[in-house]
Amino acid sequence: MIYGSGLLATALMSHGMPSGAHFFCKGVSSSRELDPNCYSRELRELSEVLESDTKPVYYFSSVAVTKLKDNSVYYAHKYRTEKLVLATGRGRIVRLPQVVGKSGNRDNLLNFFIDSLLSGSKLMLNRLAVRNFVKSTDIARVLSSFHDDDRLWHSNGDILELSSPFNFNAIKIAKLIAQRLEVECLYETYESDEGVIYDPEFFNRAISEYNTVSSDQYFMNIIDEIMYA
Repeated sequence: MIYGSGLLATALMSHGMPSGAHFFCKGVSSSRELDPNCYSRELRELSEVLESDTKPVYYFSSVAVTKLKDNSVYYAHKYRTEKLVLATGRGRIVRLPQVVGKSGNRDNLLNFFIDSLLSGSKLMLNRLAVRNFVKSTDIARVLSSFHDDDRLWHSNGDILELSSPFNFNAIKIAKLIAQRLEVECLYETYESDEGVIYDPEFFNRAISEYNTVSSDQYFMNIIDEIMYA
């Protein structure tokens, strides 16, 4: 069963995920969320799923959960929740970078950049910031193919990181979007260490056609999907 109604849940539904497992795609979605009630609600709803039966439970987390030096409430919550799910003995953790696709969520980083550039606003860009984007439809493709491969899951400690093979710094992101929109890219820069590392190994093996496209092509396809699909 799939829980949630957002971008990822919709993609999983379209790929006909198996009924013999629970896919928990709801809960706190913003890494800037500070309201403890939002986190309590997610834990309550997740606990109900964990207690409902003995089926495997897939919990979607973040590739940045081990980066706790910034005292992020969101990532600390994700990390603790991972431990809770794994402690059941039937939990599987899917760690993701920024999930993208056709969505009306204006708080999404790419949507924010698009809106800012179209309005002529100046962006403040962190020179050290790196982002990795993965399509919700590609996540669904991977999980629909490998969800029942116990050897894969157990060899990874029941944790998979599904990042794309391509990483982009903030300046590159802004310039590529401006190129697609055919507008001027206005920005100032600053430096702040984020320290997030992405490991694309499994995703690169699972989506073989990524070996035949460039990083720029991949990113432009994402922008086109967000804006025009």
